Amino acid sequence: MAEAMRRMVIIGSGAEAIALASLGAKGGYDVVVFEEDAASAERFAVFLRHVRGEAVQVTAEIGALKSAEIVVEATDLPRAARINFHRNLEAQVPGNALICCVDREVTMESPLGNCVGLHLAAPAHLRRLAEITPDRQGNCEEAVVLAKELGRKAIICPRDSILLSASLEQAWWASLEYLQMRGAVPHEIDEALVAEGFAMGPHEAQDLVGTEVAYADRRRRGDDSQLIADRMVEEGRLGKKVGVGWYRYPGGGGAVIDPLVEDLIREEAHFARVEQRSFSEAEIVGFLQQALFEAGRKTGASSELIETVGIHGLGLPPGWINWSNQSGSRNQPGKNSI
Repeated sequence: MAEAMRRMVIIGSGAEAIALASLGAKGGYDVVVFEEDAASAERFAVFLRHVRGEAVQVTAEIGALKSAEIVVEATDLPRAARINFHRNLEAQVPGNALICCVDREVTMESPLGNCVGLHLAAPAHLRRLAEITPDRQGNCEEAVVLAKELGRKAIICPRDSILLSASLEQAWWASLEYLQMRGAVPHEIDEALVAEGFAMGPHEAQDLVGTEVAYADRRRRGDDSQLIADRMVEEGRLGKKVGVGWYRYPGGGGAVIDPLVEDLIREEAHFARVEQRSFSEAEIVGFLQQALFEAGRKTGASSELIETVGIHGLGLPPGWINWSNQSGSRNQPGKNSI
């Protein structure tokens, strides 16, 4: 007799919920998306039909949580509203259900003692990293298994540290902005990195995720240092879904170089009184490698763990950076790598 599929209920209908629904269905789960706003639920259902996601159910009925074995909170509500939702969640789900949250900060503040963080790197079809934050009792084994069944490379992020991918990604984008300010335009950077073995340049990849995602994260951290990236969002350049981001996407097709982005960058450099010049591909690559190496060294994590995050979280080609040059205990295998 065939084993019954485990039911996964995903709460929300944003980009992370879409990725989870797709991964869950491919992983053999009985996936139900709960969106309490009926109009949003209907839009999600229409989207799934458009992308042939018939295996995923969509409902606005909160009763769907009663039969859940796995619950993943992936709403795009403000943090206070999400935490309040967590407060009411315990009464809605079975006592033995695995409860996960895709937002690290909400996980840490959740009133649910058994809430586990499940942070997936995006875009999901290009990145395979899942960073797992244990619950208050230190439990996370079920979430690690879930991540693996979703096809992710799982690492455990202790509650007393920040996400390793966040540390590296912040350094990565700060370095990209540094180059842009000094004259290296996005398509030149992307082309240099694709030539190095990247599946896609970072600017085109961010357009797929949506430039506003990183923008919102910077706002939460009070980081106003990325003048170019912030202006992109504030001018409505949100990525491929709206037809324009770091690139243009005529008719929803492939990326096309946008001279207006280069004008925007030149303006910001002028306002900041930064002199611009041309960069060779070797200069671009060398600068970014060194910047990430230094960022990895500062984390204190093992070279093995940083390499895992670099490959599966940032899309670096294997061995692109020789992390083993780091000294001391950082060269030892990472105990948090799964």
